[in-house]
Amino acid sequence: MVCSEGRDLWWRAEARTDVIEDVREHLRVGGLPWLSRFADRDQILRGLTDPSNEQWGSPPRIVMAIIRAARGETDAARALLLAQASDAAIRDRHRHHADYVRQLALKLGLGRWIARDVIFA
Repeated sequence: MVCSEGRDLWWRAEARTDVIEDVREHLRVGGLPWLSRFADRDQILRGLTDPSNEQWGSPPRIVMAIIRAARGETDAARALLLAQASDAAIRDRHRHHADYVRQLALKLGLGRWIARDVIFA
């Protein structure tokens, strides 16, 4: 869990009163306020694209593409999925990732466009 100081906290999974109270307090002070930043899709998109928010690493393009597709923002969703499927660093680590992204594009109703645009190694 993220605490109010912005760091992760971990506890042993024990049903002890002190552990339960500590978890409750950190949830109240840090965890729930952190989660409230993602109360709706607009806030999720803002949080995921905020350059000052380094905890995500690279932008989670698939999540953003799903939200954009659900809103009917097909061009934006396609661009995000194309960037994801074309990312050489991801493709080098996960050989079948571009296939997954193509299948996701089909499920989202974005068509077969991505198969023509992605350069496969």
